[in-house]
Amino acid sequence: MIKKPTYEELEQHLFLLKREVSDQKNQIKSLVKDKEKFQELHALLRLMTDNVPDMIWAKDMEDRYLFANQSICDNLLHGKSTSEPLGKTDLFFAHREKENGFDHTFGKICLDSDAVVKKSNKPGRFLEDGRVRGKYIVLDVHKAPFYSKSGEMIGTVGCGRDVTKDIEVNNALKNSERRFRKIIEEVSEISIQGYDEKRRVTFWNRFSEKLYGYTKEEALGKKLEDLVIPPAMKNEVKRLHGLWIEKDEKIPAGELVLVDKFGNDVPVFSSHVMNSTQAGKEMFCIDIDLTAVKQSEAERERLQAQLRQSQKMEAIGTLAGGIAHDFNNILFPILGHAEILLTDMPENSQFRESINEIHDSAKRAADLVKQILTFSRQESAELKSIKIQHIVKEVLKLLRSIIPSTIEIRQNIDNMCGAVKADPTQLHQIIMNLTTNAYHAMEKTGGVLTISLKRIESEDAGPINSGKQENSEIKSGSYVCLTIKDTGVGIQQNIIEKIFDPFFTTKKKGKGTGLGLAIVHGIVTEMGGTVKVYSEPGKGTEFKAFFPEEKKIFENRRIQIPLSSIQGGTERILLVDDEAAIIAFEKKVLTRMGYQVTSLTSSVEALEVFRAAPNEFDLVISDVAMPILSGDRLASELIKIRPDIPILICTGFSETITQKNVEELGGKGLLMKPVGMKDLAQAIRNILD
Repeated sequence: MIKKPTYEELEQHLFLLKREVSDQKNQIKSLVKDKEKFQELHALLRLMTDNVPDMIWAKDMEDRYLFANQSICDNLLHGKSTSEPLGKTDLFFAHREKENGFDHTFGKICLDSDAVVKKSNKPGRFLEDGRVRGKYIVLDVHKAPFYSKSGEMIGTVGCGRDVTKDIEVNNALKNSERRFRKIIEEVSEISIQGYDEKRRVTFWNRFSEKLYGYTKEEALGKKLEDLVIPPAMKNEVKRLHGLWIEKDEKIPAGELVLVDKFGNDVPVFSSHVMNSTQAGKEMFCIDIDLTAVKQSEAERERLQAQLRQSQKMEAIGTLAGGIAHDFNNILFPILGHAEILLTDMPENSQFRESINEIHDSAKRAADLVKQILTFSRQESAELKSIKIQHIVKEVLKLLRSIIPSTIEIRQNIDNMCGAVKADPTQLHQIIMNLTTNAYHAMEKTGGVLTISLKRIESEDAGPINSGKQENSEIKSGSYVCLTIKDTGVGIQQNIIEKIFDPFFTTKKKGKGTGLGLAIVHGIVTEMGGTVKVYSEPGKGTEFKAFFPEEKKIFENRRIQIPLSSIQGGTERILLVDDEAAIIAFEKKVLTRMGYQVTSLTSSVEALEVFRAAPNEFDLVISDVAMPILSGDRLASELIKIRPDIPILICTGFSETITQKNVEELGGKGLLMKPVGMKDLAQAIRNILD
């Protein structure tokens, strides 16, 4: 029989039940609160993870999603909601994307990295790349295992960030850096160097190696001033560098003359780029090589100097022509009257010697004018057979009057030397140029000037050093060798190759044009010869000019006609010249010869006289340079009036009048003033007869 509980027992049991119910209620309330708290935390977690751009997820040990935020659903899985991935793997979504026709490669790569984390039981970082709906992406992924309370691994968690653009930008930067580094490394004609705050080399491109002679290995780490800065610039470079470091002042760009490894000057245009990095300040020097520019400028200056000298020579030629015309007009009556006096004077007259001197001096003056004209016009001279020894002796007479007594002149002239085919004026010019150079070489110190002339065979000439490679060989045969030797300062070996170049000179301004030796070389070469030069600094210089010897001598002499046998005539001559003295002399001479002379100093008046009576004259003798109507124009007008009228042109100088021009005008002859009585008489008879 069951014993009934007592009232006290029931009361005690009821109390216990009430307390248990109360505890359960409290537990339920606590669970409700915990659930609410969990829901709040879950909502907060969801809110946080769904509002970040990074992809966040959790997977179990079978790689099934336990959690996926909005970003991974939108950008990788293309899930319909954040709950769709739960319980599914990456392969599920990869297959679905492919079935929908998309190019999708993500899935396997993700599984591989999950396996790595689970196997290593450690967190890991991975770069995962592939195509999502045809678009290539790269993810920077962090994954880690997570555990139960008992410490058992129950899955993995991960987050991923789309770094596709970052990778592209980084690759572009790397490519850009690689490209520009290659450019500045290999750019030609531009030296680029980098320096740190202490002026130590941090960068040295290839052209820097070529320009300054230091290899990259030699330059790196060295200081700027120990490489390319000349001593005189070092303090200034340090000062400018200090202003940049302390006050951030830029170093100005400009032309500099730096030095290379071997101490040679290097002209550059240098500019500077300043930069600041986390490691400190850095400077890049960009040097453009100006060597070619400076050479071009020097060449341009040389050509401009040549042009100025050429213009000066042209002006000299014009001046010489004007002087020659006036001087010949002065000499004409002097020479003519001297001839008349010699004709009329008794053989035993005490004045004959003086008149002869006047006559000879006038002839020499006329020859001098001819030399000046030949030189100033640089015309091709008429070559004739001539013996050089005669020219040498004439030059020696002139030299003794202009060379100071501190210079001794010695001569060794072989009078048996054969003739050469040359122009006397050009020979005179060669000897004068060479002896003048020798004189200048000894001007300060004095010395000995030796002039030698001898016949020589080509095999005995020795090696030729003409300074001109194209004419360095002497042809086989006999030569007349002219040697001009001095004991002066000598010529440096590196200069000998240039001494025959036009306008090259080592003389001070005003001492020479740089044309003398060029003219010598040109004349001798044109004659078929060559020039040899030997020199030692401090000992002197020797020039040898080799002229091919003529086998036969053809003397070009005027036929000497005795004054008494000068043939005259009775013809009527119209004489035109604007110089009254010349007109008076010519009229006097022609009248003595028996001619009927009408003389006029105006070409315009002469034209009117001739037009009035064209058949009253048998010959017209006219000057060229006359005011208003020149002689050549007068001749043209006269021929228009009477085509058969003989005209003899007589001029002191004119660049436009030659024998050919006179013939084209219809003239019959050309005489150059001053002209002697015999030549004038002979020319008249040649025309009239």
